[in-house]
Amino acid sequence: IEERHLWRDQLQVPALNILSVEQPQLLPPPTQMPLAPIAVPPGPATVHNAERQRVLAEVRRLASDSRRMLQAIRRLTRTIQLAAR
Repeated sequence: IEERHLWRDQLQVPALNILSVEQPQLLPPPTQMPLAPIAVPPGPATVHNAERQRVLAEVRRLASDSRRMLQAIRRLTRTIQLAAR
């Protein structure tokens, strides 16, 4: 019984030592990791998004222009039809 007890203690001690050694080694890298992504300059994706926003704004402007043009044509057509009666 004493031998088993000693053997169990010997297993527990290295397990505790391994945990106490691994934790300090594992903790510092995550605190240092976020530094790299912050230092990265704006890449092609950022430029692409800005260009996309400009293009979308222009498309919306043209769409509203063509909508107004269509309304003006309909009003003119209606006026001509009424005048022809």
